[in-house]
Amino acid sequence: MTDELDRALSNEPEIRPSPAFLKSVMAAVEREAAVPPPIPFPWLRAAPGIAAAVAIGVLVVINAVSIASGAAPPTAAPAAETSLRVVWSPAVIWTAVGLLVSAASMAAATAAATVKVRR
Repeated sequence: MTDELDRALSNEPEIRPSPAFLKSVMAAVEREAAVPPPIPFPWLRAAPGIAAAVAIGVLVVINAVSIASGAAPPTAAPAAETSLRVVWSPAVIWTAVGLLVSAASMAAATAAATVKVRR
């Protein structure tokens, strides 16, 4: 059966693309080749924001552990206490979580794009 199939396929005429199609494909390839490489992510400019996000994440974990252990929170000055109430509000915590997730996805996308460019 394989011999019959080979014989049937060998009798088919050779298929060639039209010159216009070939030119359009080559033009598209040349356009893609002329595109400059992507701009690298500015890690130095993002470092303060990343550091702040990490600090907020650490504070969230410390707060969660202290609440879970039932320990009394340390007393602080009234101004510091007010600031901490604002920082520990659910809106701020969820905003920080959203920023961390966005930063992680951007870092992953940047790393993936960098790997593709180097290949």
